[in-house]
Amino acid sequence: MTASARTAQLQHAILRVAARNEEIGFDLDRARTPGADHFELPPGLIAPGDRVLVVGLTGSELARQVIRRDDLDSVLVIERDPDLCRRFEADAVAVAVDGAESGGLGWYLEQTELEDLRTDPKHLTRILRSGPVGDLASYRRLQDELALQCHERPLVPDGALDVAILDSLNRLTPPKARTLLAECFRALRRSGKLLVNVILADEALPNCLRPLLDGLKLSFVPCETEILGYLDDAGFYGMAFERRGSMPSKVVGGIELRRHVLTAHKGKQGPCIDRGHAVMYRGPWRQVLDDDGHVYLRGERTAVCEKTYELLGRAPYAGHFLPVPPYTEVPREQAPVFDCDTPQLRSPRVTKGVATVFDDRSASGDGGSTRCENGPCC
Repeated sequence: MTASARTAQLQHAILRVAARNEEIGFDLDRARTPGADHFELPPGLIAPGDRVLVVGLTGSELARQVIRRDDLDSVLVIERDPDLCRRFEADAVAVAVDGAESGGLGWYLEQTELEDLRTDPKHLTRILRSGPVGDLASYRRLQDELALQCHERPLVPDGALDVAILDSLNRLTPPKARTLLAECFRALRRSGKLLVNVILADEALPNCLRPLLDGLKLSFVPCETEILGYLDDAGFYGMAFERRGSMPSKVVGGIELRRHVLTAHKGKQGPCIDRGHAVMYRGPWRQVLDDDGHVYLRGERTAVCEKTYELLGRAPYAGHFLPVPPYTEVPREQAPVFDCDTPQLRSPRVTKGVATVFDDRSASGDGGSTRCENGPCC
């Protein structure tokens, strides 16, 4: 038996004991293989010239991996804990001065609430220094000035980011976690990418165990089956589990709390019009289903709207589909809405221009159509 097999066997034995003992919590940090859960950012997540946001400094090294690059347009790091901010700044500047890494100073750090990407802390400080807030009138003036700043000059403007990295979701309450995801969606450009480093539970935590989260400095831990709903509700698509921790961070009442890394994308919003495009799913599965309920059959020409056709040609779908463009596109101003009247499969006659998308609809009948679950604008 190899050393790695013996290590895995020991880990599984520990987990079997932990799963059966619901009376105590297990700290499994010492059961880890050294370096097993060190996570490198996925290749291609960040490209040269990107504008990157990192929210949270929890010791995962994700922020340090980003600021060590010297080919990015900008990097904004947000953290609310002053001690973590001071420690991060000292470490990062030491690396830059030492010259051990390239880059090092092409970033800036803001101390603010993790879910607040609108309030500019420097602007707030200037307001507070301009005069005391000692009565209702001055408080209202403060609120009005902040509201104006958040609307006209938010800390992170709409569509300003290429990549957002969240290393802090467990530190927020569920409402604040939803706010942060919605704010990231707002701040990302179309085709922007999100990475979430989060601890998930393999089973729902009963209320009697939730007080134990305070000792772990976790405000909430969503289930493995729950996190995708948070991302979907915020408007993201193409969610994928990139990494699952080799061992749980904790076992509480027999429930495993394990670190996961997920990615998601922005860009599916907009009108769906039918200009005659199709894609062919390459396999190996017989069929796959996307986040809008569209079914793609292996080896079949699946009809798609122009927007979906473009989405399927880039990450995270690139390489899984063969594009089947129409020889003659329907003019955009004449193209019908891609809706429940659109046939699921595209006739080769439409692709070749022998028939039009209108002929395809009239010949399909009710049984050959597909419905975009979110309506014509997914």
